[in-house]
Amino acid sequence: MSYPQYGPEGHQYPAPAGPTYAAPPPAGNQLPVTTLVLGVVCLLLLVLAGTGLGLYVNERRRHNATEALLRDRDAAITETERRATDLDARLKNTEDQLSEVTGERDALLPCMRRAQEIFDALRRDDDDDLGTALEMAITACAEAEDAVDS
Repeated sequence: MSYPQYGPEGHQYPAPAGPTYAAPPPAGNQLPVTTLVLGVVCLLLLVLAGTGLGLYVNERRRHNATEALLRDRDAAITETERRATDLDARLKNTEDQLSEVTGERDALLPCMRRAQEIFDALRRDDDDDLGTALEMAITACAEAEDAVDS
């Protein structure tokens, strides 16, 4: 392109300069080193973020599973405690009944022994022992009846 000439003949002014660059523009597919480093750092941050998210999701899943397991165990413990309380009450009731039956047995035992003495006297055909055994049996059985009825 030619520019009109102003000024003295034969003098040429320099052509207007285009934009100036501090560094030459990249040629072809070449990337500047800073862009490459920034890309690698971004990629590493992305990988770390993905790994962190994966670890968080995995730990959250394990946490939820552990909570569910603990809830099930708490329910089982509560049920076991309830059953243990019921069994304790039944045991106490059974012990009370056993104590009562044992007391009645102990009260009736002298009466039964005196009745056995009556049968022994009858078998031996001993009237003296029979009379004594009857008197003792009447007394022992009256005491047993009082003890059982009270």
